[in-house]
Amino acid sequence: MRGKKVPDALQIIGFDDIPLSRLLYPSLSTIRQPAYEMGIEAAKLLLDCMKGRAKMDRRIKLPVTFMDRETTRKVEK
Repeated sequence: MRGKKVPDALQIIGFDDIPLSRLLYPSLSTIRQPAYEMGIEAAKLLLDCMKGRAKMDRRIKLPVTFMDRETTRKVEK
């Protein structure tokens, strides 16, 4: 990376926490989403839409997790 050291000079965060994230060197810090639960909620919304009961302003919040690996610096508390 053009002489930049990860994570000292450059920090990198991925998204989705695919299995490859752990296998890279340095291992990639990522944001993990609950993909299975997202699919369940999407299917519920689709079924409601098909039945004419969909609320277009509905918001669904699902938890995400930061997977702290080697491409981000640790914050000292």
